[in-house]
Order: sequence, then structure tokens, then C-alpha cells
Amino acid sequence: MPHGNYKGRDVVCPFYKGEEDNSIACEGMGPGMKTVMCFATKERKAVFAARKCKDMKGYKSCIYACAMMKKYEEG
Repeated sequence: MPHGNYKGRDVVCPFYKGEEDNSIACEGMGPGMKTVMCFATKERKAVFAARKCKDMKGYKSCIYACAMMKKYEEG
């Protein structure tokens, strides 16, 4: 799955759209939208990404990914 930049090459979350130094962008709740999570430091973002975005089981426990999954289940 292609992502917005090279940083996403090992991401498994299907809702991931890209990232910047202190933020991660995900698919938005509506057409043409995205949600951006901002972190206080690059380190905090890296820890979150490793535990959620880049982990096959971890992304399924991400509160945002869970909301997106529910959105698609409800149609």
C-alpha cells in the first residue's frame, strides 16, 4: 500500500495517510478529510507509531482505527 512518504513504508494500519516530524495523518471520517494526531515530541510519535501504526495487532487497539473500523462496519 503506497503511503504519503517513505516514513510509512513499514506501516500496517490501513487508515494511515502520512506523517511529519511530530504528527501522523490518518484517513478522515468524511470524504476528502483526514485526521492529524499531533505529538509533543518526535520520540512520543515514534513510540505511538511503533505500538499502533506499525504493529499488526497494535493498530486494531488504536482508538482512532477502532472508530474507523466501526464506521465501515456500519456502512
